[in-house]
Amino acid sequence: MMHENKAPKNLKIGSGFQLHERITLRGGWQVNDLSSIKQTNHFSTGFSVHLPFDLFSPSVDYAFVQEPNNISYMHTFGIQLKL
Repeated sequence: MMHENKAPKNLKIGSGFQLHERITLRGGWQVNDLSSIKQTNHFSTGFSVHLPFDLFSPSVDYAFVQEPNNISYMHTFGIQLKL
């Protein structure tokens, strides 16, 4: 007897807009399971601040996202360096 492994089909869409040479705004939407009648959707939003240093072109990133199980929301921060 063979069991077919059905992985959920996700849809993610997002966009970014450069508001200023140092600020980028971002937003996104995710549908977790397209094959399910009961769909769970997640949105996210955030921004990046590009710092005025040439060495490593650093930026500070922030995002506001919903946790995968719809329990709560998260604030995430990151630092990006281009090596």
